[in-house]
Amino acid sequence: MSDFEVKRLGLMMEAEAGNPQEVAGVLNPAAARGPDGKLYMFPRLVAEGYYSRIGIALGLFNDNGDPCRVERLGIALEPEADYELQGIGRGSCEDARITYIERFNRCVMTYTAFRCTNPRVRSASSFKDLNRNTTIWSRYERQSNLSEFSLPVIWLRSVMNSPTVVII
Repeated sequence: MSDFEVKRLGLMMEAEAGNPQEVAGVLNPAAARGPDGKLYMFPRLVAEGYYSRIGIALGLFNDNGDPCRVERLGIALEPEADYELQGIGRGSCEDARITYIERFNRCVMTYTAFRCTNPRVRSASSFKDLNRNTTIWSRYERQSNLSEFSLPVIWLRSVMNSPTVVII
C-alpha cells in the first residue's frame, strides 16, 4: 500500500437549473492550471437531443483552499465541423483532455467528436491562456494521417506523449 490518500470534498459543478445547454447534464471535465495559477475546467455540457459542447469554467475555492464551486466562462468548442454533426440540431464535442506543450506555447485539447457513424478523436489548440475572454480554440482539420500533423506528438485516446510535454 502507498501513503496516498483520497478525500472526497463534494460536488463542484452540476447542471445549472434553467440552462438549456446543460439540461441533460454536466460531466467528465478536463482540468488544467492556467498561467495565472487558476484552475480551469472543461466539462461536457449536454443539451436536449444529445447535443454536447465543451464548456469552460473557473474553479473556485473555499477559505480552507478546497475546491467548492465554479464560475461558468463560456464555451470552448461546440459542434460545427462535419465530423462533429449528427443532423439538424444534433452534434457532439465531448471528453476533453488538455496538455500544455511548452515548445509551441500552446494548450492542445484532444476531444471526442461524435457523428452518427462513429466517434473520432480530434484536437484543437489555443495559446496558453485558458480563459474564454482571451482564448480561441482552433481545430486541426487534417488528422487522417499523423505525419501531416504539425506538432510532434503521438495521439492516444486522452493521452499525448512528447519529450516537450509539460502538464499544467
